[in-house]
Amino acid sequence: MKSKSFYTFLSFLFSCLLLMLFSCTKEPSGTTPIQPPTDTTTHASAVTMDLSQFLLLPNSTKALAVAFTPATTANKGLTWATSNSAVATVDAAGVVTAVAAGTAIISATSVDRPMLKVATTVSVLKDYTVHVVGKGDSEHYTNAALYWKNGVPSELQGGHIIGTAAFAVTASGADIYIAGSTVNSSLWSIATYWKNGMPVQLSDPLAQNNTYARSIAVSGGSVYVAGYSFTNTECPAYCFGRSRASLWVNKESVVKETPLYNTIATTQAFSIALSGADVLVAGSRSNSNFGRWSTIWKNDFSAETSLSNTTDFNEATAIAVSESDVYTAGYGSCAGIGCAMSAKLWKNGSNNAIVLTDGTTEAQASGIAVSNGIVYISGYEKNSAGKYVSKYWKVDGNNVTSYALTDGARNALANGITVVGDDVFIAGFEENENGNKVAKYWRAYKGMAVAISLQSASLYTRNDSEAFGICVQ
Repeated sequence: MKSKSFYTFLSFLFSCLLLMLFSCTKEPSGTTPIQPPTDTTTHASAVTMDLSQFLLLPNSTKALAVAFTPATTANKGLTWATSNSAVATVDAAGVVTAVAAGTAIISATSVDRPMLKVATTVSVLKDYTVHVVGKGDSEHYTNAALYWKNGVPSELQGGHIIGTAAFAVTASGADIYIAGSTVNSSLWSIATYWKNGMPVQLSDPLAQNNTYARSIAVSGGSVYVAGYSFTNTECPAYCFGRSRASLWVNKESVVKETPLYNTIATTQAFSIALSGADVLVAGSRSNSNFGRWSTIWKNDFSAETSLSNTTDFNEATAIAVSESDVYTAGYGSCAGIGCAMSAKLWKNGSNNAIVLTDGTTEAQASGIAVSNGIVYISGYEKNSAGKYVSKYWKVDGNNVTSYALTDGARNALANGITVVGDDVFIAGFEENENGNKVAKYWRAYKGMAVAISLQSASLYTRNDSEAFGICVQ
């Protein structure tokens, strides 16, 4: 049996344990309970990319920008990634580099909030050799005929350089043919074409009037050129000047000229196309100083097709053949003062043109290309601010889709056009902030477009340049 003292000792020990426990859990008198620290950092609730999709040319780069919501987000770190590094890569700063043709998804993920992610699609375009011709200031001359190969300019020689121009270009195998004009010693323009840079003058080099070669085609070693001359020395019948269209054929180094006019007609030829054994030339005709109509000539002046009535003002500026169909682009309006020009498309000589614009503002069509039954037309249309907007139209049957290539802040025109696969190439110019013309070509792909400026001169103050013709290999 345990003694009483033993139980007294256990009671004392238990009391000490209770006292110790109470002392450990009770807050000291006069102190505040310790709270966990408050998070005052501003975290992102959303991220957005500046582009949902974009184009890159081979070997080019594009810096992407990501915006955070709220803008005061503290940690704006991002992790960048590409879905296909064989097509495009992206670095830690969001700079995308094109590697090869194809499509890749570029994504950016918030470092602070990994659940926040944004992405864009980049289409890297195929690599082609692009040939563009026009005119402008060169390194040695003002207003010279220019040829750009993949953006590198050169001067087209022949005659007196000042005042020359190049309007069209085509490729035949490894050979490049360019149509335009050189200048004689009296500074009159002479219709000329160049084969691989070597000029061949088509009209009289001693003539005292201007003649221009505007379009060119090559088949079986023969070169076909369409253009026109202009003179204003025939008053009183043609006091405003008279144009005479011509077709030149260089076969086996022998040039033959076929007049596309008669004694009462003033005519202009802007475009040429080959259809089997036939040569088709598109332009305009008038028998007076006022009315003008869109016209196609087949082989000579006697086989003439009028695309519009003879009382209004119309011109056919471009022609293309696809299988058995003939497509002609141009523009027209009523003959009265104040009528706005509308861009138009004619198919197979029909008088029932597809009107590409609504006629409320001035518009013109200047180039045409056909691919897989779809017609592509280049040109321009004035906007509400009175600026010319460079455009192209896609015509699929009777469905017309319009695409603007420039934002309308400055004047811009689209001239020549060609199509390769899903890519549309368009030559023209856009004014810069000083009002000077800068030659450009646009490359469009599935409704998107990228502009490439074509530099020419550095020696002259104005440094104007225009691009008219384009072809792609």
